[in-house]
Amino acid sequence: MGGAGLYAPPVKSWDGVATWSDHTNRSTPSTEPGVDWYCPIGTELHAAASGTVVEVGYDIGPATGWYITVDIDDGRRVRYLHLSAIFVEVGWRVPFDAIIGLTGATGYGTWDWSGDPSTGGAHVHETIFPGHYYVFGRYATLDPWPLTDTEDAMN
Repeated sequence: MGGAGLYAPPVKSWDGVATWSDHTNRSTPSTEPGVDWYCPIGTELHAAASGTVVEVGYDIGPATGWYITVDIDDGRRVRYLHLSAIFVEVGWRVPFDAIIGLTGATGYGTWDWSGDPSTGGAHVHETIFPGHYYVFGRYATLDPWPLTDTEDAMN
């Protein structure tokens, strides 16, 4: 299991993942399908690719928690949710695989969200959008797994 894609994984090791399909096929589909990379709070968060930070924040709504959004040089956008620390600011250029924050359990990253541990626990949620814009809906985003180089990572 693993992709050999263009992008760096957001974490170098993980305890499991909830896939893009998991997000699109659950009883209430995610409006921002992506991959949940389960890892301890405080794990270093790496940029998928070179790009410009376009948004950082501490809560869009109950789901997101702390987040970073990067417009990647290839024309796509990546967003990371549920962070515990943010090391970048809007307008900063980030290189491929740069450490940009720390993973956490903010927003729906908390273990006890809705009493369903399959949707929570410490992790980073990674969403890849098809362009430098947000688009939401069950099948609106791209599946990060085949786009991510997980073959050399330790999981």
